Amino acid sequence: MANKKDEFLLRVSGLNVAFLEGAGNRKMYRKSVENVNFEIKHGETAAIVGQSGSGKTLTALSILRLKDNAKITGRILFRTGGKTIDLLRLKNADLQKIRGGKIGMIFQEPMMGLNPLMTIGNQILESIFLHTDLRGIDAENKLRELMDFVGVGSARKNDYPFNLSGGQRQRVMIAFAIVASPDLLIADEATTALDSDTQDEILKLIKSAQEKYGMAVLFITHDLRLADAVADKIIVMRNGKIEQAGKNILKKTSNEYVKNLIKISEFLNVKKAQKISVKKDLLRVENLSVQKNGKRILCDFDLAIGPGETLGIVGPSGCGKTMLLKSILGIEQNIFGKIIFDGKVLQDKTRAENRKKIPNIFCDLQVVFQDPFSSLSPKMRVGDTITEGLLANGFDKISAYKIALQSIVDVGLNPSDMDKFPFEFSGGQRQRIAIARAIAVRPKLLLLDEPTSALDVVIQSEIVGLLLKLKREYNMAFLLVSHDKRLIDCICNRVIEMEVSNE
Repeated sequence: MANKKDEFLLRVSGLNVAFLEGAGNRKMYRKSVENVNFEIKHGETAAIVGQSGSGKTLTALSILRLKDNAKITGRILFRTGGKTIDLLRLKNADLQKIRGGKIGMIFQEPMMGLNPLMTIGNQILESIFLHTDLRGIDAENKLRELMDFVGVGSARKNDYPFNLSGGQRQRVMIAFAIVASPDLLIADEATTALDSDTQDEILKLIKSAQEKYGMAVLFITHDLRLADAVADKIIVMRNGKIEQAGKNILKKTSNEYVKNLIKISEFLNVKKAQKISVKKDLLRVENLSVQKNGKRILCDFDLAIGPGETLGIVGPSGCGKTMLLKSILGIEQNIFGKIIFDGKVLQDKTRAENRKKIPNIFCDLQVVFQDPFSSLSPKMRVGDTITEGLLANGFDKISAYKIALQSIVDVGLNPSDMDKFPFEFSGGQRQRIAIARAIAVRPKLLLLDEPTSALDVVIQSEIVGLLLKLKREYNMAFLLVSHDKRLIDCICNRVIEMEVSNE
């Protein structure tokens, strides 16, 4: 009799995923995933790796049929309860029992999967009621067990999602995923937006859950090195197809595409920024303290950055990195201390007062956020998004359009992209648009809040190259916040390491 560990748990055969495109008589299906084949054994760890648009997430979502507008064909066989079933042919009612029950899933952005109006305890209880037969005190005990196991602690069951750090929210999502002790856990870029220390903690937690519940795990990631560290087998995808699959492919691959991915992933490890001499301060922060919900996030914090310099801020989740940027921008309250920009004191002034006191402040000081999709208006064309800031700062329409057009070209996009909407672009292209909007007014200082953390390694290297090019051309200073120490070392002339305040 065959050992259960030698049998497949999940077998994907001839998977095709297509979407209807065009209008009228020109409607046709375009394949986004084509002829994908792989299997995962009981207790095994597999990883699907690829850059943006490779089809890796779409493949994972197709396993549970989470893309309603997609035409999915092929076979997805799953062994459960002593039977082998085809997930693509299950009725929706039967598939609902598999989702969250036999197959758990963790998504990249936990805030998208959490209800901001419910306590995390009530949300986990809701999942316990949905996927198990536990009720009353048994359900409460299960809640405490899960929260303690994932490291959030049952004492925080009455907290809301906004009370938690990114890493803590991801731990809550893991609790959701393992409520019913699933046979398979799918982790879709579950550590991408987290700092390196928190990434390691989440990976250890997933491994611990895998051992406790005997699960198989399917990682979806753009990080080849992470995949190599955690997975028994790696499946590399490109343009919706499998490029290569197997074990230890980083060490023995002959595939040129995989070799290129490895080379690009090493780019940030090789390039190092040089220190520069600074004679005066463009921005100076003195004794900055910030309180949030009765807790002091920043305490007597100091920094100085000179013209043309790049200063990096690195630290774990919850240390106040993003809070620092918000304080400089004047969009955070309960601030104590002094912020001096270009010789003028910004502290104790509202944004309107700062604009009146320093007319060019919002030209000279710009920001690029981590998630360009949420920072760009979905209702505005790219050209209007970029010219909006120029017009608000006194440029006439003709000049604003010319500058916006030049900015689009500067970031490597086409002039025709001015007439498109954000949803028509990939994540990397949207980040280029966000950078174009920020540099259009030719700022003296650009604040960069995790500008590459949500991007795959190929796009990361492109954005790093773009930022370095723009810095040389326009002699801007950068204040870069990141959890990626490789990125910090690559771009920054100096680095400040922050720690979580205990006050």
